[in-house]
Amino acid sequence: MTLNFVLDASTSGSEVLRGQVVFEGQGWVAFAVSPTGTMVGSTAVIGIPGQEPAAQLYNLGGYSTAMVTLADDQGPLLSGQCSQNDTHTVLDFQLAVNADATFISFNAQGETNNVLLAAGQANTLDYHGPTNRGALQVTATACTGTGTSTGQSQSQSGPDFAVGDEISVEGFIMDNFCIERGTLLDAPSIMTLEQPNLHSLHCLLDVPQCVGSNYEILLDPLPGQTMYRRGMTLDGASKQMVIDMAQELGTCDTCTGGRLRHGFRANMTATVLDMGDSTTGAPPMVAVSDVQPVLFITDASTEATLQVGDRVTVTGFIMDNFCIERGKSCTSQFYCLRLETSRLSICLSPRLSIYKYCRHTVGCSFGCHSPKSRTTQCSLFGRRPAMRSKRL
Repeated sequence: MTLNFVLDASTSGSEVLRGQVVFEGQGWVAFAVSPTGTMVGSTAVIGIPGQEPAAQLYNLGGYSTAMVTLADDQGPLLSGQCSQNDTHTVLDFQLAVNADATFISFNAQGETNNVLLAAGQANTLDYHGPTNRGALQVTATACTGTGTSTGQSQSQSGPDFAVGDEISVEGFIMDNFCIERGTLLDAPSIMTLEQPNLHSLHCLLDVPQCVGSNYEILLDPLPGQTMYRRGMTLDGASKQMVIDMAQELGTCDTCTGGRLRHGFRANMTATVLDMGDSTTGAPPMVAVSDVQPVLFITDASTEATLQVGDRVTVTGFIMDNFCIERGKSCTSQFYCLRLETSRLSICLSPRLSIYKYCRHTVGCSFGCHSPKSRTTQCSLFGRRPAMRSKRL
């Protein structure tokens, strides 16, 4: 199980613990802050897929199912949902903590918290089994900005901008419908905030549930983290501006561009209209004055047709050409692998050592041949370099 959370202390006198528990399996999922580090005496958020409401507070009075009872006071649970696909179950929640009106405490700024996680073996509340449970100690540290962090606890002291400020921001555009459900509607095995680059433009621009919801800018993961963060919500005019640009670039039912199928990313200049709502998790709202598409290129990204002058964000290893060209020793035959979701071809020897690779545009036919060599040309950014594969 994976726990991601933020303690939002940006509003005076009010603190909100926003969390997400990801369970690789199908069953109920639970989160608890324990005063003693043990189950008994704790209050837990338990999400049960298919139940309405999907997440509620429970008192953990003992180790048997009969001793796990619904809490009389559900007030501290500001929101909660539990989504599930064929491989994962995700619990999302927001808890009011450290206030006079709540009985749930969470220590901030360097103090240790005892956290309990558990998951069931089915979508009915029953024994979690010997392995689907865990206890851990987490410590919150101060940070700035908005959104969710992963892999470590972080306390949020509020964004470093105010209403009326003009800001520049870059990120993936995601519909609120796919954010709230936890996984991509068009790819339900993919967590929305883990791989927004795999979100199809068809889902973003054609599907009524997605188009009908707000659009948000997702901020990149913090250093050492993997989850993208909810950054800003676009106002109505800004949303339409993004839709028009994405349709001119993308491939979908309402698109005309045909250059991008997945992962619409943009760089924007915007004015902050409000600071959002910490009690509901709504990000700040912005009005966009300028927007430019950014093509996101990684080994795991989907294909996008590049043109001269395109603005790109590239993630990858830096390699000198000398080591690329010298390759690896091979015996008599090479095998070529074209990664379906990237612009990378890799040649392997029978011993599965990398011999040579080539980044190329869509439509480039790059081959690895043996034992005779053969030259293939590719086009990238207006140049046509000759690339030859040969035995060393």
